[in-house]
Amino acid sequence: MIHPWGKVHVVGVAGIGASSVARLMLLQGIPVSGSDLITSRRTQDLVQLGLQMHAGHNAALVAAADTIVVSPRVPADNVEVLAARACGRPVMSLGAALAVLAEPFRCIAVSGSHGKTTIASMLIRALRALGQDPSFSIGGYPIGVDTNAHIGDQTLIVETNEADASFLHFRPDITVVTNVRPEPLPRYPAPDDLFAAFEQHAGHIRPGGTLVAGPDEPARRRLTPPPAARLLRYGTEPCDDVQVTSVRRHREDTSFVLRHRHAEHPVSLPAIGVHTAENAAAAFAAGLALDIPATPMAAALGHYAGVHRRLETISKTTRVRIVDDYAIHPTAVEASITAARTLPADRLIAVYVPLRINLVHAYAERLAEHLARADHVLVIDAPDATPADATATGRMLAGVPAAHRWQAPDGRQAAQLLARLATTGDLVLLMGDDRAHLIAVDLRNLLEQPSTDPEAARPRRAQHAPHPAAAATGSRT
Repeated sequence: MIHPWGKVHVVGVAGIGASSVARLMLLQGIPVSGSDLITSRRTQDLVQLGLQMHAGHNAALVAAADTIVVSPRVPADNVEVLAARACGRPVMSLGAALAVLAEPFRCIAVSGSHGKTTIASMLIRALRALGQDPSFSIGGYPIGVDTNAHIGDQTLIVETNEADASFLHFRPDITVVTNVRPEPLPRYPAPDDLFAAFEQHAGHIRPGGTLVAGPDEPARRRLTPPPAARLLRYGTEPCDDVQVTSVRRHREDTSFVLRHRHAEHPVSLPAIGVHTAENAAAAFAAGLALDIPATPMAAALGHYAGVHRRLETISKTTRVRIVDDYAIHPTAVEASITAARTLPADRLIAVYVPLRINLVHAYAERLAEHLARADHVLVIDAPDATPADATATGRMLAGVPAAHRWQAPDGRQAAQLLARLATTGDLVLLMGDDRAHLIAVDLRNLLEQPSTDPEAARPRRAQHAPHPAAAATGSRT
């Protein structure tokens, strides 16, 4: 591939989205370096592909690069970003860089406030089951695929980001808009600003392309494709091009029927919640937009096995079930807790691991509303929190009884607290950034160890009794 960037340096490369784009570049022979405050399995995999990885941020790193690509989670005052601008290096957002990479492909852009990774993963697994080899760059690891980026054929599936408006750089052949949920975003002072941006995004579809629009109002009334593109709607209404009907939630999966042109296509997937059926309808409609016949497309959806960190069961021991979910914003937290409540459990212990303290300040009250639906709540401090931010964390726990709410400064102490708090029949739901997954794994390891603590083996005590052992590793708020 011919590209104008020279050597690329990715700031914040360890993130799920940034690592995906960096991988796509490396697979196409683009020289890439990267920096981040953390290293992980993702960065180790990229190093194997040729990434020059730097732990921490250093202004001197930009001198060896021709183009700087910045993850949306990196603050504007990052030393590398400031140094790049000072010396005149081109600075691109992660989304803008991905849009350039997508130009030569037949691009399917999955957009919307929530559900993007699941829909993209469903589509990837379905196309593979049909004998295709789609390229992709997404924000998760589909189970059975186990990578977040791949170069295959000329169909490229990507997730776009509305938060920084970088989705406006794309010119897709197919655009899927799952939903538009107005949430406090600096880029959009008013809800109408966000809707207007999605309207503009829908207008960028290439001639002959397709807009696949979800059931959310008022977005579905406002989103229209360009004159040379067509519209496919999915949802639960009879007028939808793809209608979801007969949804049945079972203990561990969801079955439903997709109706298209008076034909019914039964589907069953190993995921819980009504949103599973709607996400499948979106992937099904994208398959129709690729000219795949309805019957084989519906059958191929059955190969979807889930996504790592999307309501993924990490452990289901005889004592405790541990579920890990990448839920950060309030709407995602609400959906995660709703889905968890459908699973068999005596108590739900919700653990929230915030990505950044500014999100806690922005969403504390809404998060509190949803977290209060759990029987016990544990909140981990944001990685960039200071003592002055304690009030915001307290607001997240405002709706939880004092005897049932906990706070831990880091993942190690959180796992130890949970190992003492969780008892037979409990479901521990971990939500948030990558630290949530590490806590889930640590908790699983602790619970699998032979215990000499008689408290850990005791039957579950009454819901309203505080668990005294938890005080050894955490604090009530």
